[in-house]
Amino acid sequence: MNPDLADRFGLSPVSEIIPGRLWQGMRPTSYIGYDLVVSCEWFLAKKPMLDYEGVTIHCPLRDEDDFDLRKAASLIWIAASGVAFALNDDSRASKTLIHCSGGLNRSSLVTIRALEIAHDWTPKEALTVLRAKHDPYVLCNRQFERWVLREQLPTAETTTLR
Repeated sequence: MNPDLADRFGLSPVSEIIPGRLWQGMRPTSYIGYDLVVSCEWFLAKKPMLDYEGVTIHCPLRDEDDFDLRKAASLIWIAASGVAFALNDDSRASKTLIHCSGGLNRSSLVTIRALEIAHDWTPKEALTVLRAKHDPYVLCNRQFERWVLREQLPTAETTTLR
């Protein structure tokens, strides 16, 4: 992450969404302290995070108007299901971070779906919470916003892995 990105655009680098359990934002300088990290960047960071021993899920998405979200829906569901499992695992207090480069669009797709699965929230409820707790510009990519609010996201019953 460009260290000036947050300041230049007035973005919140990382915000706590579910107290003590779920954070969303930009790629941090360290993953230490998180048990599960979901990276929604298209390319993995060129330099691996040193001393990180937690679980990483790579959910490569592009933040472009012509990116076909329908083709990525199953991948989003798989990543969000892993997050939902961690959120609902009361046997341990897992700390989860969902990030992308700017922390607004790609990471929000996964976070919204995870909140739907884990807490039975509607996409609109989850979007409202993210805009309040993280940044008012969450899902500023209007194609992403329309897709989240209109499309039926895949479920365990409708998703097949090939």
